[in-house]
Amino acid sequence: MPRLRALVEGRLSPEEFETVFLSVFRGEGDVFAERETQALHELFTSVDAYCADPALRDDRDLDEVGLAAAASAFVRAVAMPPEPV
Repeated sequence: MPRLRALVEGRLSPEEFETVFLSVFRGEGDVFAERETQALHELFTSVDAYCADPALRDDRDLDEVGLAAAASAFVRAVAMPPEPV
């Protein structure tokens, strides 16, 4: 999880985050609880929509601000205490 917080904390560029996230998603996605897995998949959708080049970006793509917001939402989602059963 610290690697995923790095974008939110400004320690990784969006391009570096994209590379790190895809590695985490492919290799560690099954170690999260169901709630975290849902948040991880939502973040994957955002990472997939990220486009670094403004000249290629369209209205369905995310810029750096949108990607950082998605990463921040993921961090908040997985930091929440589990719902009581």
